[in-house]
Order: sequence, then structure tokens, then C-alpha cells
Amino acid sequence: MTNYVYVKSMEAKLVLTQEAIPYYQELKDVCALHAKVTSRLSFHKDSIYFGKKKVGIIKVSRKNIAIYLALDPKKYTKYNVKDVSQVKMYSGCPTMLWVNSKKALKHACYLLEEALIKAGATELQTALITDYSEYFYSRSFDELFAAGLIKKYNRKVANTVVEDEDDIVSLYNVHFTCRLLYAAKNQAEELYIITNTNDWDVNKALKMNKTSDNTFEADMFFEKDTYLEFKICRSANWEDVEKGIWKEEIVNHNYVIVDNDLEVEDLIHNFR
Repeated sequence: MTNYVYVKSMEAKLVLTQEAIPYYQELKDVCALHAKVTSRLSFHKDSIYFGKKKVGIIKVSRKNIAIYLALDPKKYTKYNVKDVSQVKMYSGCPTMLWVNSKKALKHACYLLEEALIKAGATELQTALITDYSEYFYSRSFDELFAAGLIKKYNRKVANTVVEDEDDIVSLYNVHFTCRLLYAAKNQAEELYIITNTNDWDVNKALKMNKTSDNTFEADMFFEKDTYLEFKICRSANWEDVEKGIWKEEIVNHNYVIVDNDLEVEDLIHNFR
């Protein structure tokens, strides 16, 4: 098993879960209607305050919005809330609700309004609405990592710094070794891996490292349960794809990433 993990920030999870943004937008719009209500977006969560009183917490978990509110969960059981008072970090906001449907969103907005009024946020104002779809615009995992919105940790360290296991993305290393045999020997100075995980886009092909005569190696990282298919080309072009021993078409190499690193060897006999 890999000894490191990637931890996604709240912002990264919204960027990578675009379908959650309309729900987040509605909840933030409710906050914007009340004077003196502020929010603080940290790495793991968005905390809502009226003055110094914490009113709620918004998180993205399991690809859905979750809201935690400073309300007594026993009084709101008809809204399908969950009592999380036993969890230390949510003791001040013990009423939790998944926001994963229009009905749940309606309930969440009502309960958020209740929590705001209970905290004293009774003065309304003309809201300055922020378009969060523009703020959390779509970006790739690599772009978010480069921006520091996804962080890499040693697994042992991650266990001490991550509030929620849903923040963690375990990536497993696939180590590729390609060897040129028979007619393919000395027929390539470069090799490229093209995969289904990039929609077979040759522009996203990974160039391998030549480690010795006729041997190339590379590493790629994938989440658990990824179904991986790939082929090798001697340029970033399908016209140079690998072929079988009789120059016949070959099926895609395929693997499933389970819960450990993987060693993959491809013996190449010919090219197109």
C-alpha cells in the first residue's frame, strides 16, 4: 500500500464536485441576506458566524454538501437531521443534514435561517450575491495540487492533521516497464503511455523515461477502484501505436487499481 495520501481542501472538493455548487450557492445566499453574518473558508470547511457566535459549518463530504448547525437536533427530527453532538469538533453545531436533493436543500435553508435568527441575526440587508460557480470554476486535480489546494502527506502524518477521512484521496502507484523485442528493438527513442483515464487524448500522453537500450519506465498514480486501460506509442500519435508479433492489432492492456501499488510490464513486438 502507498505510504502517502493526498488531502483535498474544501475549495478543491467544490471545484471537483461541480454538481454541489448550486446547493452551496443557495446556502451562502441565505447568509448574505442577514446583516453582520460572515463566513470563514478554511482548508477543510466553511464556518458561518454572527458576530463571534458560530452558527454553522458547511463541508463537502462524499461528493455532497453537509451542513452542521447550532440547533438542538432533537427538535428537528422531522427534517431527517443527524445528531453529531458526540463528535468533539461538531459539539457547538450538533445538527447535521445532508444537502443532496431539492427537498433537502429546502430543509437546509430553513434550518440555517432558524440557526441565524436564534443567534440574533434578525436584521436583513440587501444581499451582494457572489457567483460561486465562477469562483470555484472547473480545474484538474494536477492544477489544484500545484495551487496548494490539494496537499500531499505521509499517511501517518495525514492521520494526525485530517479532520475528515473523506478529505483523503489515496493514490496508488502504477510502475510501467516497457521492453522492445524482436522487430521493435531499436525502433524507438521515445515511448508514450496513452490511457482511458485521459479519454485517450494523445495530447495528455505521458512520456516514459529510457532507462537502458530498449527499456523504458514511468510512474502514474490512480485512485482506488480505477479501471485502467492503456496502449504504448513511439510518439504522441496513434499512427505509431504498438502492434502484435505479426503486426496485428492488440487489445488494450487493462488493470483495476485495488488497494496496493502495481508493477506493469509491456513487451512490445512491433509498431504500426
